[in-house]
Amino acid sequence: MKLKEYGIELIPLSKEDLELVRSWRNSPKISQYARNRNYITSEQQQKWFKNLKDSIYYIVKIDSQKVGLVWVNNLSTKPMTGFYIYEDKFLNSIYSYKVIALFYKFLFEKVDKLYTDILEDNLRAIRFNTSLGFKKEDNFYSLTKENFYKNLEKIEKIIRKY
Repeated sequence: MKLKEYGIELIPLSKEDLELVRSWRNSPKISQYARNRNYITSEQQQKWFKNLKDSIYYIVKIDSQKVGLVWVNNLSTKPMTGFYIYEDKFLNSIYSYKVIALFYKFLFEKVDKLYTDILEDNLRAIRFNTSLGFKKEDNFYSLTKENFYKNLEKIEKIIRKY
C-alpha cells in the first residue's frame, strides 16, 4: 500500500529497488550511522529481503525521485523504526519531518509505542528524534502515540510553512 501526503510518496520496497537501496546503505554517508557498518553484497541483500518478517519498508519518493528509505522492524513486538534520506538536496530540510509525519501516522494506527536505535555520536538524529517527542529509554529512544500526536500539530505547522 502506497502512502501519500505532504507532497511526498512512500512506496513499498520491491525487489527492483534492492540494488539502489544497497548502494545507498553501502555509501559511507549512510553506513557511518549504522550499527553494522559492514559492506553488504548483492547476495546478502537478496537474502535479507527474502527473510523480512514483521517489518515494513518504504522507498521515499520526492518529486518522482527515489531519495531514501523508511522502515519499521519487529512490528508486533518492539517496533524499531529508522530512516534515511540519501539525496543531499533533501537532507537537513523539511522533508525529514514530512516523511516521519506520514509514516508515523500510519504506524500509530497499528501500535502505541515506537522505538529507534541511534548511535551516541549521531547528534543530528538525536536532535531530530527528540524534536518529534522521542525520549531516551535504556539503550533506545521511544515515542508514544500520545507524545507523537501532541507534537504532530507543531510539526504540521512547520510543514505548512514550506
